[in-house]
Amino acid sequence: MAKHPESTFKGIITEHGVEESKNNNPQIVFKVSVDRVHDSVTGEFKEYSPFIAYIYQYPTTQESIRITGEILKSLGITDASQLTLEAGKSPCIGKEVEIRNKHDEYNGEIKDRFSFSFGSKPIQNSANAIQKLKGMFGNSLKSGAAPAKKATPAAPKKQTVVTDATENDTPGDDIPF
Repeated sequence: MAKHPESTFKGIITEHGVEESKNNNPQIVFKVSVDRVHDSVTGEFKEYSPFIAYIYQYPTTQESIRITGEILKSLGITDASQLTLEAGKSPCIGKEVEIRNKHDEYNGEIKDRFSFSFGSKPIQNSANAIQKLKGMFGNSLKSGAAPAKKATPAAPKKQTVVTDATENDTPGDDIPF
């Protein structure tokens, strides 16, 4: 069961290391001592009951390698061997970080899953998409008016055919009024 809300937290990196995952891939583990949570009402961080969060980085795909590289650089890691340094020599031990918690389902239970709040893929603009949006909105955004709606043809009305009863009706089907 999840112990903490889905939110952004602040804490201090206290340990890190490199291990092999169950699939024999390298994984980087960060231990973060957390004591503040983001307050969505004030926009500030407020005190929170202290806890330890573990963040795992799995650089196994091109995208996850890129993201992990950005995270390591932002933490002051310039060489992968620095991840094996003890607390007094590591550039990221003692560094304050923002982490986020997202709930995940694992074996039928909702679990906390922590990750760094940075290192995600930057948003890129597409010239083709911009042209499509210009075609959709035209000048309507300048005037503040909503884009004009295209008229759609009305669906044809169903016609009901009424037939008179004839002598071909089977006997006994008459309904007396």
